[in-house]
Amino acid sequence: SKCVFSSFNQQFVSNQIHSVIGPSGCGKSTLIRIMSGLDGSFEGEVAWNGKSIYSDGGTSFRKEILGLQMQSAPLFSSLSAKDNIALPLLLLGKSLPESQNKAIKAMEYLNISHLADVGVLQLSGGEKQRVAIATAMIRTPKILILDEPTANLDSETEMFIINQLLQYKSATKACIIIATHSRTVAKYSDTVLDLRRVRC
Repeated sequence: SKCVFSSFNQQFVSNQIHSVIGPSGCGKSTLIRIMSGLDGSFEGEVAWNGKSIYSDGGTSFRKEILGLQMQSAPLFSSLSAKDNIALPLLLLGKSLPESQNKAIKAMEYLNISHLADVGVLQLSGGEKQRVAIATAMIRTPKILILDEPTANLDSETEMFIINQLLQYKSATKACIIIATHSRTVAKYSDTVLDLRRVRC
């Protein structure tokens, strides 16, 4: 059933993986948009280090702090997989060679370097998923928010992605928040927030 949060208070801390679980329609995607600075149509506050992320409409938070992968955010079909991943760095003013080199390293990290020059339209659903995750990780954000990152992956690839996220957490001390239906993802998380238990 649909859920509208009327009383909700949750803290997500650095150096942990936090899973947000619950059936379709329970509010996972809404919560992600609110936490990502993309939906300010709510009563309350979302804060990072004691400061509201919406003080400037969420722009600084998304640019400086956040790495975001959302199912509803498509890749640019006119670009290769590598150039999609490099794009966030280019938008920050990094040079093309530096951006592409970092994109290649991100692709190696997620075992998709063989897709570097492949057009987005030629990628499978699971390949697009990993390209989107690499795009979210490319700036080494302090907060990484992922929306169903393993939804289109087989169990072996899902476990690979989980292991890479565990390594990423250990290396960067980032706060990783994952909206998921996967029991496996939840199992390897430090905390699990079940939205069915949130008072609505």
